[in-house]
Amino acid sequence: MDRSLRAGWLSVLMLAGAWSAAMGQEENPGEWRAFQDKDGNRIEARAVALSSDFRRVQILRRDGRAFDLTVTRLSLDDQQHLRDWYLSLATPKPDQMRFDLTIAKAEKPLSRERLTSAVKDALWEKREYRYDIRLTSLSSVPLSGLKLEYTLLMEDVVKVTEPDKDASPPTPGDEDDDALPRWRTLPECEIRYFRGTIDLPELTYNRPHATETASLAIDALKSSDLDREISQDRPAGLLIRLVDAEGHVLHQQSDLSRQHLALNWDTLSNRWDPREEAGSGVLINSVAKN
Repeated sequence: MDRSLRAGWLSVLMLAGAWSAAMGQEENPGEWRAFQDKDGNRIEARAVALSSDFRRVQILRRDGRAFDLTVTRLSLDDQQHLRDWYLSLATPKPDQMRFDLTIAKAEKPLSRERLTSAVKDALWEKREYRYDIRLTSLSSVPLSGLKLEYTLLMEDVVKVTEPDKDASPPTPGDEDDDALPRWRTLPECEIRYFRGTIDLPELTYNRPHATETASLAIDALKSSDLDREISQDRPAGLLIRLVDAEGHVLHQQSDLSRQHLALNWDTLSNRWDPREEAGSGVLINSVAKN
């Protein structure tokens, strides 16, 4: 290399205290490439260490000589190459990632209606049931390509059948009882579920990201005269896990009712509804207790 080219690069500087060698960079050097500064000078080398503030880089030439350079003197392509190399080394392995995940059940009233039948009148209440989620990455580098997978569960006890709205109204004195709203309770409840996926934005250290699951509707029946509960569906809980782009499970958590603590991702895998539509169905052999 002639003197003019050498002058384009900073002299060798081995200040170990300024470098983030603890990250294992020196044991995992970057690929060989032709680095170019903003004056057009080129040198074939590979990165071996970055300063902790990302302002300086050590590169190693094929003849073994090391150079200490200011990152901003390099081309934009080289700066991006160094950033990608840094992130590939700094990103922890799946079993080393740490997250703070909080979940909170939320219910919202939807409607209230009087049901009439030949036997007993009732008040039919519908509520919305979902979970609010707050996820915080405790990793020091940005994480991307992550997603939340969840299964929302509910004991389906109440069945309500509404009259056909398109049917002609019955002739007075000749009402058909089958056209009136009906309800029934199941002797053995079914476990209805909804499973979904939430794609997450890039997560940065200690910055919470808030999201929520889809919702399931809860039916509740009460005596129309005393407003006393007859029967209602019961939330069974939530299973949730965080996975990366390769499918590695990074974190998992649950909030299940006492009767269903035995449920987990493994037990659910063989119990999905074969008739499932859009992630929603009823678990096969749905009574699961400890």
